[in-house]
Amino acid sequence: MSAKDDKMNKFISAIFSLTSAIKCESEHCCKICGAINEKELMIVAFVGDNKSVKMSEIADYLKAPLSTLTSIADKLVANKFLVRHNSDEDRRVVKVALGEKGLESYKAFLTRKKSMTKKVLSHFSEEEHNTLINHINKLAAAIVS
Repeated sequence: MSAKDDKMNKFISAIFSLTSAIKCESEHCCKICGAINEKELMIVAFVGDNKSVKMSEIADYLKAPLSTLTSIADKLVANKFLVRHNSDEDRRVVKVALGEKGLESYKAFLTRKKSMTKKVLSHFSEEEHNTLINHINKLAAAIVS
């Protein structure tokens, strides 16, 4: 095996390890946030970050069809994670905001996110933090390009 092949194999192995760790963290977050699935958690987090949003904004953020998100939102509304309301600017526009359970889930998510961030960053020096963040962003951009 060439040095180049060895480096590629180590890279793939590292990516799979990282993906597995992220998946485990995501599953744990879903459990502590009310036994919701990953897409539902992403919606709750997006709505929590933005307070009141149109469904089309969620669809753009998740790069998912509006029809798919509507059925997920219906379930989240039925389970009191989200509430629907009409826009103050245009009564024809329906927006969603966090419901009672959604607010609890969002708070649990923020607490876990902060804890996980501290844990990860504790493995790096202050000087390495920006480099790490820049490399993660470069990696993500390279994967989707």
